[in-house]
Amino acid sequence: MLLGWLRHNKKVPGWLTLSVGASGVDFVHGSHGAPKSHITQYGRHELAEDNRDLGKVAQLLHAPRYACAALLRPGDYQLLQVEAPTVPKEELKAAIRWRIKDMISYHVDDATVDVLEIPQQESGAGRNRLMFAVSAPNELIESTIRQCEAAKIPLSVIDIP
Repeated sequence: MLLGWLRHNKKVPGWLTLSVGASGVDFVHGSHGAPKSHITQYGRHELAEDNRDLGKVAQLLHAPRYACAALLRPGDYQLLQVEAPTVPKEELKAAIRWRIKDMISYHVDDATVDVLEIPQQESGAGRNRLMFAVSAPNELIESTIRQCEAAKIPLSVIDIP
């Protein structure tokens, strides 16, 4: 095929999500769309103890062809349900950081924090609005980014299950 090399560099629709553990990498690729979502591949590749072969796994999966996400393991982050502060949207994360500072197991200045709003039901009028705060140590986030960069995984998102 004369132009086959052009197609080889084209991004594949959907997301390739990787979860790196002590002994292996769990992966799944899927896409969401009409008429339905679907999983195109999933599995696990074992790793040596030093995780040096993560780059080999990335090559086997053709990671550069995908939008990639790293999935944190449940013990790597804290998920807290908190009362939503009544602040402007641009101040929300700062207000949440202040609210959770005594609830997390590390100093809040050493934490990456994000929020997830919980939709309020119509019957919930008069109740305090709740949201989730997700917190992970900066060191873990930075380590995840470095690990993916070293393996040539084009990381776009770090997410939680």
